[in-house]
Amino acid sequence: LLHLSQACLDPTAASGASSRVLVQQNGTSFAIAVLKEGGQECCALDLFIDLKEAKLKVEGKAAVHLTGYFESDDMDEDKDEDEAPAKAKASPKVEAKSS
Repeated sequence: LLHLSQACLDPTAASGASSRVLVQQNGTSFAIAVLKEGGQECCALDLFIDLKEAKLKVEGKAAVHLTGYFESDDMDEDKDEDEAPAKAKASPKVEAKSS
């Protein structure tokens, strides 16, 4: 699972150059960023993409840099599920002494 957090044009992009970042899934393309030198050069994203089902594509004359990270598939599972809760130890009983 890829968490995509940002798309930016390469700093060496030609003046006025533009590119689109697309996600393609099930034969359909979705534009997730449209970037243009001198205008919108970066785009903040918060997308989770399963690369087994979708792919990324860049169209245009400018190179695009993508920022993000891969998450493990078991990220949503409760990690404490396997651990039994700790039992509270009972304090020893003390009898009250009469004076």
